[in-house]
Amino acid sequence: MIRYLSACNLAPGPAGYGIAALDGAGRIAWSANAPARGHTVEASPDGRLLAFIERKPGAAITVYADGTVLRRIAAPEGWHFDGHAVFSSDGRHLYATESRDGDQAGRIAVLRLDDAARIAEFSSGGIEPHELIWAVPDRVLAVGNGGLADRLATEGEADSSLTLLDAETGTMKCALRLDEDLVSLSIRHLVRTAQDEIVFAMQDQDPATDWRPLVGVVRLDGSMELLEMPRAELMKLRGYCGSIAIDRTGTVAAATSPHGGYAALWNVPERRYLGGVELRDGCGIAAAEQPGQFLFTSGSGTRLLIDAARGVTSRVLERPASGLPLWDNHLTAMPTNS
Repeated sequence: MIRYLSACNLAPGPAGYGIAALDGAGRIAWSANAPARGHTVEASPDGRLLAFIERKPGAAITVYADGTVLRRIAAPEGWHFDGHAVFSSDGRHLYATESRDGDQAGRIAVLRLDDAARIAEFSSGGIEPHELIWAVPDRVLAVGNGGLADRLATEGEADSSLTLLDAETGTMKCALRLDEDLVSLSIRHLVRTAQDEIVFAMQDQDPATDWRPLVGVVRLDGSMELLEMPRAELMKLRGYCGSIAIDRTGTVAAATSPHGGYAALWNVPERRYLGGVELRDGCGIAAAEQPGQFLFTSGSGTRLLIDAARGVTSRVLERPASGLPLWDNHLTAMPTNS
C-alpha cells in the first residue's frame, strides 16, 4: 500500500525529474517522469488525485490520477507557484501559494480540479508565501509568508509572518510576526498538532547569525513561542530548516536541516527537546507507522527510519548503490483516510 509521495530525480539532470510513491517500509511502489523539478507532492483525502507542485518559481502544478498525468495547471502570466498546496476535504479544490514576479506579493489561488478553473484568488497577507496548511479543515488556512522580496537574497531582513485566513472569503483573521530581534528569520514550513497548534520552521537570512531559534509554536488564540534546544545542537542546523513533520500521534515534531545534515525533534505539548540525529544531504521527512517514528529521505538516495519513542535513533532502510532516486525537499505521508 502506498504510504508516501515525493518529487525526485530518477536519473541525473533535468531529463530525470520525476515523482515516486513509497510503501510503509520506504520501498518504491511506483515512479513516473515529471515535466519539471518538483518541490512537494500532495494527495487528495481519498488518495485518487496527486498534485505535483513545481519548485519555486513554479510554472505549473501537474495533477496525476492513478499515476498518470490528468492535467497541468499553468501559473498566470506575471506570477509563479511557490511550492506548496492543500486539497479541500472533498478533493475537488486545490489551494496553492503563489507570488507575483518582481515584488513577490503573495496570494492564494483556489483551483477547481474538475476543469482546472481558477475560481478565486486572495492575498496571503504577506510576501513570498511558501507552505500553507489547514488550521481548521475547509475553514481556516495557515500560511507561512517567507517575506523575501528578492527570492535570490541570501542575507538581510525578512518581512515574515504567519497568517490565518478565512478559506472562503480570504479575510485575514490574524497575522503573527516575530520580535524585532528575529527579523532575519523567514517562516517557511508548517504542521498542525493533535492539540490544534501550528508548529513552524524557519530559515535565517543573516549569515553572521547569533544562532536564533528556528522552530516555534502558534496557538489558534494567536500566542506564539519558540522551541528551545541546546546551543551546540542548534548550531548543527546551520540556520536552516528545510522541512518539518509531526508523528502519527500529533505530538512529536521533527525538523530537518539539509545544510547542517541534522534533524531535531521535540515533544510539542511538553515543549521539550528530545534530541537529534545526523543526516547526510537530506530534507524529506514524514510520520512513519508507529508513534514517535519518521521516515526520512536524502538527496543521495538513502532512506532512514528515525525513532524518538525510546531515545532518538536512526536506522538505514535502504542505501542504493546507484544513489538513485535523488529525493527532493519534501516527503508527504498519504492521508489516513485514503
